[in-house]
Formats: sequence, C-alpha cells, structure tokens
Amino acid sequence: ENQAGLLVMPTGSGKTRTAAAFLLQEMIPQGYQIVWLTHRHMLIDQTAAVFYNNSPAIKKYDQKKKHFQMVCVSGNHQTIKATEKEDDLMILSVQSTCRSLDYLTSVLGRKVIIVVDEAHHTVAKSYRKTIDQIMRKRKDVKLLGLTATPVRSIESEINNLYRLFGNKIIYNISMANLI
Repeated sequence: ENQAGLLVMPTGSGKTRTAAAFLLQEMIPQGYQIVWLTHRHMLIDQTAAVFYNNSPAIKKYDQKKKHFQMVCVSGNHQTIKATEKEDDLMILSVQSTCRSLDYLTSVLGRKVIIVVDEAHHTVAKSYRKTIDQIMRKRKDVKLLGLTATPVRSIESEINNLYRLFGNKIIYNISMANLI
C-alpha cells in the first residue's frame, strides 16, 4: 500500500528545508530515489540549492554513500534524458516530465518517493498523469505533499487532494505558532 501524507507549513517557513532534511536523513539511506515534482523554474533552483547545501550531511546518515547525485529537468535546465537510475534526486518540472513519462519510468530506482512541491497543484491533470504513471511502475511508492495552502476553493478538489495523500497530514504548523 502506498504511504502518503501532507506537510503543511506557511509560505517561507522552510517546507523545502524540512523535507530535504527528512529525505537526506531517512529516505536516501534506505535506498529511496526522490522524484521531486514542481511547476516553476524558480522552485527547481531553490530546491536544488537546499539539497546542494545540505547534501554533505548524507555521509553522516549513510556511511556507505560516497556522493549525492542530483539532476534538474525543465525548459531552463536539462532534458529528461539527463536522468539516470543512479540519481538520488530528480527535481522535475511537471510540464517537461509529463511529455516523457516512458523515459522517466525507465530510469526509476527500485524504491521511489515522490515529493510534490505546492501539493495543492496535484489535482491538475499533468500532475495526476505523472504520479499515476510512476505508481503503476513502482507499487510501493511513497508520496509526500508540501503545501502552505492545502485548501483549494472547490470542495471536490479538496477531497481529491486529501484522498491522494491518504487523508493524512503528517505535520501542520501555523505562522502564529512559528512566530
């Protein structure tokens, strides 16, 4: 069964850093490949910077790991053909990836965790198509959604979003609590 959940934190409070720390400490040492989906070039660069700055920590959690392999795919970065099975982290623009799903699934690792940045976008067809294709190829995929706004305006979309993420909020903190 797929394990899924949402991380809900306000804009600017460190969702990417929080997720990166968890993934570097817990998931990569267990052999998971991270497929990080986003929709904006700026978010790809921000995410890559966070992982790049924190990747030396990988040696602390996984002594066997000699290096951290990351690739960025978008209209402004590499093409999907730059990805390979050995990638620890693929930061992908959904627009670029959606057109090349067969190639993406050919380079998936054995164990995969999909991270959806700004998870409220997951209800869009391009996201669903990408996630569904990965889940068909890897039955035990884990799914983590990052969002500041889990609530969309349309009731049916809220229900679909929560259902996709197992009706589970892993962590939720308000700006007031953070301050």
